[in-house]
Amino acid sequence: MAEIGGGKTLIFTALLKALENKYPAVILMRNKSLVEQTYQVFKQHNLPNVGRVNMDFNEPNHITCATIQSLHKIEDLVPRTKVLIVDEVHEFSSKKTIQ
Repeated sequence: MAEIGGGKTLIFTALLKALENKYPAVILMRNKSLVEQTYQVFKQHNLPNVGRVNMDFNEPNHITCATIQSLHKIEDLVPRTKVLIVDEVHEFSSKKTIQ
């Protein structure tokens, strides 16, 4: 597995910090380990109101890290979401996505 927090995750963090918590955001990922790792990076960088949604957690918040497989759990967030970040979108159709 690739190391997290080196490039894209820090860019996501900087982008969300620059938005100053003004806009609800959803970050979609292909598996729960990426959700957890990204959630931890966001917390380490003091992003406020961060939640996670996957098979183990259902904690949506102003900024929500979620697996694509758990999207049905946050349907009510979709109309309010102003920022959508999709990590590794090219892998979502891969059979490796399921986890």
